[in-house]
Amino acid sequence: MLHLKGKLQLSSKPTGLVTRLRLGSGDAARLETLIVTESSIIPLDGIEKHGCIQLGTALDLFEPAAAGVGDRQLDPFGAEETLRSPVWDPYSGCVYLVYGQAVACLTVIRDCDAIDVVAGNPYFSFDEEDGDVSAGRSGSTGGFQDPTFVVSDGQGCLYYLCNNKTRIRRLHLPPSSKAGAAGAAMPGRSASDPAPSASATADPSTTAAPATGSAPPAPSQPRAHTSLLPFQLPSTITGLACDPVAPEPCLYASTATAVYRLPLPLPLPLHAPATSPLGHPTNGHQSGPAGTPPDTPHETSTPELLAGREDVAGDTDGRGEAARFRLITGLSLDGVGALIIADHSRDAVTSSVRRLERNGSVKTLLSGLPGKLSRPFVLQNGCLALSHGRQHVIRIVDLDLRPRSQPVGQAEGGEVKRTLAGDMGSLLDRQPDGTADLTLVAGDRRFPVHRAILIARCEFLRKQLESGYADEAAAELSLPDADPDAFALVLRWLYTGAADIPAALAPAVAELADRLLLPELCSDAQAVVLSGVSAETVVDLILWAESLGGPFAALLPSLKAWYVEHHEEVADVADAALERLAACSPRLMVELHKAVIAARRGPRR
Repeated sequence: MLHLKGKLQLSSKPTGLVTRLRLGSGDAARLETLIVTESSIIPLDGIEKHGCIQLGTALDLFEPAAAGVGDRQLDPFGAEETLRSPVWDPYSGCVYLVYGQAVACLTVIRDCDAIDVVAGNPYFSFDEEDGDVSAGRSGSTGGFQDPTFVVSDGQGCLYYLCNNKTRIRRLHLPPSSKAGAAGAAMPGRSASDPAPSASATADPSTTAAPATGSAPPAPSQPRAHTSLLPFQLPSTITGLACDPVAPEPCLYASTATAVYRLPLPLPLPLHAPATSPLGHPTNGHQSGPAGTPPDTPHETSTPELLAGREDVAGDTDGRGEAARFRLITGLSLDGVGALIIADHSRDAVTSSVRRLERNGSVKTLLSGLPGKLSRPFVLQNGCLALSHGRQHVIRIVDLDLRPRSQPVGQAEGGEVKRTLAGDMGSLLDRQPDGTADLTLVAGDRRFPVHRAILIARCEFLRKQLESGYADEAAAELSLPDADPDAFALVLRWLYTGAADIPAALAPAVAELADRLLLPELCSDAQAVVLSGVSAETVVDLILWAESLGGPFAALLPSLKAWYVEHHEEVADVADAALERLAACSPRLMVELHKAVIAARRGPRR
């Protein structure tokens, strides 16, 4: 069931959303979703309650003091240029965003939210060329020209749309930015934690303008490095997304009417940074394949058309080139690796939300939303946030989406906060990484897994694997009738002991858990079924639970009681379901009818 949760009114134009793992001294790590506007960063409160989302208090932002003022101080941050395109980067454990014409990071230093320029100059644009890019507000070597749509591959690289609008550039972060790297407390800065200066509480409007003519960083200081990807899309790029943990990691790029996919990792450029993101020396260039000169061109990847067609607009669902888009205005990934797409109808001045599966299948989730909505972002409660730039509004829509996995990051001082469930979830997300020794096949999807974990956690799979039902030669076990999205949630539960089950998948998860002899997960999924019941779904859920019997029989009384209480709503919206009820189980229909009459009469004296 779809719900419009309402809208959040902002004082300035929203330019992106991001969820981070906020780590501060003395505090447990906590998830925090931020709205970035042109001039501020505002937390979203109440996301965990699923029904009471509201704006929090804008962050008090600081910036490391200029080198000549004192390297251990923080000054108030004055957003003299626009903020936009935030992205969480697992490699460094912080948020990156565009500040004017520079790339900056947002991190926490002694409980202060600090923004530091990592590459480029906020105030000046540069003709972008491959090479090192230093950081500086008053001077820099190299830089950017209107970068946007920043995404992270989680391996030390950011990708962004360059000024050409049909080309993508890659920014290699310096090795010192890696979470837990020796001597690194903030990308591009010293390990010492700055403390707020005496002027930290001063009015930002009274702070002096940045000095001019300062020297760029010393050559020995690690720098970011930018390179142009060796391909060009046919028309203007309207969105980017990166899935670094899919079975086949990839970069997605959209034009107005088409979506392309590019496998990761991409080849390094011919002139890579002097030190690669992983810290390996490259001697100023990237060596070619064995037996070839260093500057021999690499074999490069080319984008694959995943769905839609160039210059052919429409709103048709379908697969591959049979699908049609009107005007794509942004991409986001959900927790099962599907793209959530904002699609704008220019004629009707409305927007739609489309879902694009890895196999190229497109399905419309919601249409008719007023205005040109863009920058979709899946919240941790399964709702979708969409930006309306002109009206300075964030619209929240409940689509029961599966959110992305919890971000991982770096605690203060470089210590990474870890849990068993978190580590096991990360192990699952990293697949395939060479450690898996078995492949489970569910529907049309393949899941690299670890045999020992499944044997320890699931009696059904243990018996299958030990009795020879698996294909030992191929190291595969097939579950042909299993819903792949439901199985992905079951697999997460087996690895971590928990799974965030969306209402739309709860029946499939409950059935699969019962089949795999996982009564605890089956019970959890049934609870989600009951919590998400609606007038449109209750009749089919009653038929479903009655047909399964066994452990699902306990769910029937609660579903029947919900039907009796809401029978008028059901009669208004569920004609087809009531006809199915009359055809499939006349006895059950009579039982429900009698229960409704009894409820109207009230208790007998």
